[in-house]
Formats: sequence, structure tokens, C-alpha cells
Amino acid sequence: GESEIVGVKSLRPPPPLDIVRVLVTCTRNVAVESIAQKLKGLSRREYMLVVGPESRIGDTAREHLLQARLRRHPDPALKEARCTFERVEAACIRVNEDPYSHQPLVDEVTMEMLAARSVLKQEVLRVGREILGERTQVFLCTIASTSRLLKLWEEHFGKLHPLNIHTVIVDECGCTTESSVAL
Repeated sequence: GESEIVGVKSLRPPPPLDIVRVLVTCTRNVAVESIAQKLKGLSRREYMLVVGPESRIGDTAREHLLQARLRRHPDPALKEARCTFERVEAACIRVNEDPYSHQPLVDEVTMEMLAARSVLKQEVLRVGREILGERTQVFLCTIASTSRLLKLWEEHFGKLHPLNIHTVIVDECGCTTESSVAL
């Protein structure tokens, strides 16, 4: 049969030190999109994070991917790092495509690009930790993407700060073999 969320009254955030996290998993990306649409309007604050392949999920779910949330994030240091990287990357492409470029110039621009990439990566990790650790209360993914969620968390926090999930909801649980649930 087809499952349906009739309604959700509220997701009031608990005090900042006691963030309750919920993992909602589904068997298909269509279900992830459906649940994302239903949960989207519950709060102005971005509390939901969708994990999965960008090319296989719907528009609403795509808005809640970490990459999309990072692009929208207002942090000035992140924006500056992104702009610097894009500017240096464009210069690097121009210099490398110019057959008359001298090797020392190519090397210098390449080193600038690597430095800009390093700064951007640090900023992405810093803001990503903020999004994951302080703001996200609901993780939404397919059962197959659960391992991707764990890897994403570990990339940002390492193994010293484990992901604590208070509640796990498995949509269409009866359609899922026990061995495929990575919980």
C-alpha cells in the first residue's frame, strides 16, 4: 500500500544543548521527496537535512541537501572564500589555456588556487559543522543512503563526536528486509 503522513502539528526545537535528532528513512527517493514536502513548511529555521544523490531526488529534497544549504548560508567568511576560489580558479584556467604563459606564472597561479581551495574547504567544514551539529534536527534519506549520512557526519566531526539519534522512523518498514537497514 501507499503510506501517507496525515499531518504534523509542530517540531518545536528543544533547548540548544539538548537537540533531539530524528532519522527518517525510506525505501525510495520518491518517498524522501514526499516527506520533505510535508516537513518543509513546519519552521522558518532550516532544521531538516536530506542526504542522498542530488541527481536522484526531487526539487524540495534537493533544497535541503548540505551543498544547497551551504550555498545559501549567509556566513561572510564562507562567501569570501568561495568568491576567492572562483576568481583564482578562473585565472588558473585562463593561464593554463594560454600557450604563451610562462611556467613560473602557471605554477604561481596553481599554488594560489590550491591555497584558496584549502581555505574554502576549511570554511565549508566549519559551516557544515554548524549546520549539522547545531541546526539539524531531522535527517531524511533513503535506507541505502544511511551510510552516506554517517560518512558525512564523520567527515565533519570525526569519531570523537558521534551522531546521536533519538528516534528512527522507517517509512514502508514492511517492504524492507532487515539486512538492508543500516541502523
